[in-house]
Amino acid sequence: MPIRSAVRVLGHPQTTVVLRGVDGPPEAVVTALPREPGRHTVIVAADPPLAVAELATLLAERLPVGCESIRLVLSHSGRPDVARPLSDRLRIEVIAPSGAVMLLPGGRVFVSGGGWNVYRPGRPPIRQGPRHPSPSWDLPETVGFAATPSGAWLHGGAGPVLPPAVLAIPVDPDQPTVVVGHPGAPLDDAAGLDALPKTVRRRLLLLVPYGPDSARLHRVAERLASRDGGTIEVLAGVPDTGADGAPALTTVDASGHRGWQPWGTRFRYRAAAAPELVNSRLPSDAGGAAGFGGLTVEVVRAGLWLRGDHDPELEAARRVPADAHPLLVLGSAAQADIVTLPGRVAALAPLLPGLRLVVTSPPVDGRAAGWRSLTETYGPLLVTVGDGELAVLPAAEQLGTGEYPLITPRVPASAAPTPAPASPVNPPPTTVHHAPSPGDALKAGPVPVQTLPAPAIPLEAVRLAAVEPTEPADDPDGRQRELAGTALSAAWLPPAGSWAAGRTLATEGPARAANPDVAPADAAVLVWTVAGQRRDDRTVEFGAGTRFRVLAVDGPADQPSLVLLRELSDRDGRSDDAVRESLRRVAAARERATATVG
Repeated sequence: MPIRSAVRVLGHPQTTVVLRGVDGPPEAVVTALPREPGRHTVIVAADPPLAVAELATLLAERLPVGCESIRLVLSHSGRPDVARPLSDRLRIEVIAPSGAVMLLPGGRVFVSGGGWNVYRPGRPPIRQGPRHPSPSWDLPETVGFAATPSGAWLHGGAGPVLPPAVLAIPVDPDQPTVVVGHPGAPLDDAAGLDALPKTVRRRLLLLVPYGPDSARLHRVAERLASRDGGTIEVLAGVPDTGADGAPALTTVDASGHRGWQPWGTRFRYRAAAAPELVNSRLPSDAGGAAGFGGLTVEVVRAGLWLRGDHDPELEAARRVPADAHPLLVLGSAAQADIVTLPGRVAALAPLLPGLRLVVTSPPVDGRAAGWRSLTETYGPLLVTVGDGELAVLPAAEQLGTGEYPLITPRVPASAAPTPAPASPVNPPPTTVHHAPSPGDALKAGPVPVQTLPAPAIPLEAVRLAAVEPTEPADDPDGRQRELAGTALSAAWLPPAGSWAAGRTLATEGPARAANPDVAPADAAVLVWTVAGQRRDDRTVEFGAGTRFRVLAVDGPADQPSLVLLRELSDRDGRSDDAVRESLRRVAAARERATATVG
């Protein structure tokens, strides 16, 4: 039987499908392809491939009478040895892809790693862009970027293969989308965006985070809009799958761990203006004033803002920087009623798991009791300082210096790792590749964000000596003082080789401890400090003779699984119980993170 007898040709209005040895695209995909006046679409999927002469003969018999142009949907057929002889033999225009061709949802066709080449008999080829139909925008080829159906991918050398998460982003016919980053690599302020022509950066551009530290993209958009005078929109998280299997957006921290799902899903940036909310998933009645004693809940990029009708800090509240954990911004009207504020915050807590509290300026009075109940529950109060930074405030009655320690990014306690799927392979020349729809790509698995822990910092084995217990000198405010503290990991050794709860110890020489997320997994000591000297954003140093009290010892005294220490300082008025509970929470979060990564 001749090979040609195995070829099937399916006819559709303005489309011909040629098949051999493979199934053709779904009927819905074929009928959704755009109609081009004066041009016929030809889809070819064959295994083994059809020879050029055989395809030319078949098309000469099957093309409509008077056909003068075809769009050939056949991967890599835009080469001179395929499309040129077809054009010459059929005496028609042939538009063919130079790379792998993909059929996208909604009737769009995309050429991965190439574009459409136009061949006319006796004329040199003309190159067109990779998208069909061509959108109103066009992004030029730029070093460091890969063309995508929706725009471009700033991949930083991630490789030429487009992953499903990038392919699944819907095409906006009026607005190009730039996907920024890739799994396992920080955004690095997305400096590569400067390579885009200024005419592109000044138009309505959508930035979508793909790699770790998705919140950083807000700062990038703000910088670009201010510098170039353009309009930039930002997707507030990485495309992901929610607990119900539906598409969702999830923040990703610098270590590649999932964070929270923002209520504001899309924000717009313009020069010299606060970010503008474009889309929100918060129900319209969730922030009504009736449920919060006349206060209103507004969605901002950091999380939520609890405000009054005439709060003066509108611009400042909307500029509070986004972070890897959700923030609740307290407006001046909310702060004014400190008695009812804890209950109102508790009502919003289910919307912001693991929330931190933020004010746009330090409280002017020191109603310590009200603030104490809030900080004991939600951690130290944060304040906005400088250019988009957050700082830790001491207790309300100790304000006034303006010198506050900046917070460092934390892994959210509920963080979960996201495995990276295997990279797709470009299809062979004779296949038609069907790109996943957004729903298919997201439901197939969570967003491919690599979840590698930060490099561990080696910690020296510092020995502690037993000393006589002494308490910090009391001041007039006594135990009302509750300065912000920091939890650290260390690999310190006790005197005489064993630990004992209640003992007071001191370092025999200079000592160093690290943030729990960058310390070795076997660093069993957790230290609470308010006075240690910050060496960098990951380590703290203590001088010789610094005193500590042992709050708890888990496991054998000579080889415990966990030791809790607090630095004895006259700058810290927290009770042992409060510090012990804070360290327990840190230990539990570290254990969960270690289990999910390791």
